[in-house]
Amino acid sequence: MKRMILLAGAISAVAFAHADVTPTASTSTAASTTDAAMIAEGQQIFENNCATCHGRHADKKAFGRSAIINQLDQETIVKALQMRKAGLIQGPGNPAKSRLNDEQMQAVAAYIQTLKK
Repeated sequence: MKRMILLAGAISAVAFAHADVTPTASTSTAASTTDAAMIAEGQQIFENNCATCHGRHADKKAFGRSAIINQLDQETIVKALQMRKAGLIQGPGNPAKSRLNDEQMQAVAAYIQTLKK
């Protein structure tokens, strides 16, 4: 747990340091179309592979042990998925997570952000 907290802090610091980019109107429109497609893909992946254990709204601790993932930021979710795929974090959900590529991980994490309360 301490590792995840430290990792989340480091990721947040890096993300904050690089967040000084202002999109133009044309890139913003293109990005929103891409974001909508990514979120739709993430929703499909989440509902088919993650919702059984994490809850339909990502608001449950999977097997009573995981973080409540709708409270995590997108980068923390992606990093955790990558670490599980690499076998650095063990758990019952690893087989499903190991099948995801980086784009799918980003899509799932983007979708989970829409579930925040």
